[in-house]
Amino acid sequence: MDINEIKPTDILAYKGSNPISKIVKKLTNSNYSHLIIYISDGIAIEADWNGIQYCNIDKYKNYLDVYTCDSLTDIQRKLICDYAISKVGDKYDYGLLIFMFLKRILKFRFRIRDRNSDVCSELVNDSYAKVDGMRLVKKRYPSPQEVISSDKLRYIRSY
Repeated sequence: MDINEIKPTDILAYKGSNPISKIVKKLTNSNYSHLIIYISDGIAIEADWNGIQYCNIDKYKNYLDVYTCDSLTDIQRKLICDYAISKVGDKYDYGLLIFMFLKRILKFRFRIRDRNSDVCSELVNDSYAKVDGMRLVKKRYPSPQEVISSDKLRYIRSY
C-alpha cells in the first residue's frame, strides 16, 4: 500500500509482537495492540506510554492494518483530525489501562468517572464521536478490536 492511499482519519491498527503487545492482544481478545489515527503526510496521532503525540507511521510499517470510514465528508474528517490534534500533549492514562485490564480479567461491573487522559482506543473512539452519530463503539473504554470491528469501518489493506 502506498502512503498516499491513506486518508486523514483512517485508523491504523498495530499488530505488534513485542511482549506488551502480546499481553494487550491476549487480555483484550484482539488481533491488535494499538490504534493510531492518521492525519496526513505520513503523520498520525497516537496515545502511547509517552502521552498523546504525533508519530511517523513508518515506525510501524509492515505491522499496520488500515481501516477507513467511507461515509465521512471532508468537513467531518477535519473535525475528527482537529479533535485528535487538540489532544496532543495530554497524558497517557495508565490508571485507565490498568482498570481496563482488571475489568476484563476480573469481570468488574462498575464504571469509573470520566477521565482527562486517554489510551489509544479511547482516543480514536472519542475523536470520531466529535461528529454526530459517528461514535464507533457505544461503550466507554473499548479495546482496539472493538473499535475496528465497528460496522462504520471497512478494512482496506496492510501498510
